[in-house]
Amino acid sequence: MAERVGHFSDKYPSLINRYEGVKEPEFKGPDGVSKKITEEIVRCLWFGRHFDTAKLYTEDGSRLEVVSPGWWNVEGGPDHLRAEIILEGKGLVKGDVEIHVLASDWTRHGHDRQEEYKDVCLHVVMWNDTTQGFVKDCTGRLIPQLALAKYVASPLEELPDVIEAYLAPLEKGRWPLLPGPCQEVLSRRRGAFDRLGHILDQAGDHRILARAGRFQRSLETKSYEGVLYEALMEAMGYKNNALQFSRLASLVTLEDLRSRVPMDAPFETRALWIQAVLLGAGGMLSQWQGCDYDEDGREYVESLRRLRHETGKRKKLMEASSWRWSSSRPLNSPPRRIAALSHLFARFLDKGFFKELLGAFEEAKDKERAKKAVKRIENYFTQTQDPFWSYHLSPGKRLKVPTKLIGKERAAAIFINVILPLLLVYARKEGEAHLEAQLHEAYCGYPRLSPNSILRFMSQRVLPKESAPKLVNTARRQQGLHQIFRDFCQRKDVGCQRCGLFAAIERQGR
Repeated sequence: MAERVGHFSDKYPSLINRYEGVKEPEFKGPDGVSKKITEEIVRCLWFGRHFDTAKLYTEDGSRLEVVSPGWWNVEGGPDHLRAEIILEGKGLVKGDVEIHVLASDWTRHGHDRQEEYKDVCLHVVMWNDTTQGFVKDCTGRLIPQLALAKYVASPLEELPDVIEAYLAPLEKGRWPLLPGPCQEVLSRRRGAFDRLGHILDQAGDHRILARAGRFQRSLETKSYEGVLYEALMEAMGYKNNALQFSRLASLVTLEDLRSRVPMDAPFETRALWIQAVLLGAGGMLSQWQGCDYDEDGREYVESLRRLRHETGKRKKLMEASSWRWSSSRPLNSPPRRIAALSHLFARFLDKGFFKELLGAFEEAKDKERAKKAVKRIENYFTQTQDPFWSYHLSPGKRLKVPTKLIGKERAAAIFINVILPLLLVYARKEGEAHLEAQLHEAYCGYPRLSPNSILRFMSQRVLPKESAPKLVNTARRQQGLHQIFRDFCQRKDVGCQRCGLFAAIERQGR
């Protein structure tokens, strides 16, 4: 049956149900330095498989086979993600791999207490300097270890030269990645290529519908304005401070702002008042006490303290240490994002930002006006300026030139991840088919965003290099690629050859 024009398709789940994949059968194995070796070298040894792979045993004596070393993680957390190994007595195991020079580095680095390492399936080291065959994660789960020194044939003094080819691209911010079986099928079968494009469109729609579903559940207890407020706060946290911003939104609700900010005050004063409330509740205002400010910084902080005092609620609700500062670029710091939101909230605090967004699309009667509506919405974010934060990274550090509080890429991500699905909920709830058609038109034509680590992984692991830009040419298909990663490539119970995505495109390409 043909899809309805202007309709967010809900057919993707049927694809998942049809090609959900088949679990691997249980595997039963047999019973039974002149130059300093750095962690980077051990990572390259593991990734490039520069060791005897024929007879590998973990430190507790279990037979081990490496199916995939995983993909190189250039961010925080385990060194290699989504690896696949076959472990004696357990069969196929998928998870992350952490690399160290010595086995004792696991506890020395505190990984046994960190949540980020609870998905590690193998600890790879150069030498085991302990008597233990396992290490433990934060839940007490035992993680097997592999000591590469037993299986490396090259003399230790030659290892830096062996892995030089891998280190070069890493120094430029790139990492090597082994192609998956999907890539080979897509390269030689046009039918498979077309099939994947269709799947990406379906998956992209499904991802928006899933977000809309979450918003719809929130609307059972909150207003559209309240849901939008919380979603915007979370979106400003990016991946590093999303939970912190969500907590701040729960501590200082939209109704709190409306009751504590004088509506009759000038616009700039309302924005400053909102900053005082949010920065104070977030613990950042207290953090700046006693810092070395410039004159503007001193005046700004004193203004915030005065307004904070006038609210009558001076209790500090969060600690500044609860925010992740080192993981964010200074231009993306929480105070600058709060400043950006303060101007949006100050502008629409009384009449409502959701009503403004809805009006922008309800006025769009054709494709061109829908594009203008999207641009108008994005401008609310990208054209936001603050008399202090547009010129500062912190109260004591001034920028050489004024810099936007919200860039085009962040505004685009907010439109796709927040505004589009929330407006879709309204359109379906109110039976406004024309509004949904305009939203879908805007989504289908929205240009692709800058890729993140998942999109880069999928583009190199799944898609043929020469055709990836042509195939994933819209934000909708990028969202679809994210969905496919979650539903197929991220699964730990299914190997590539038995993956549902591979089955779908392989059969179509015959």
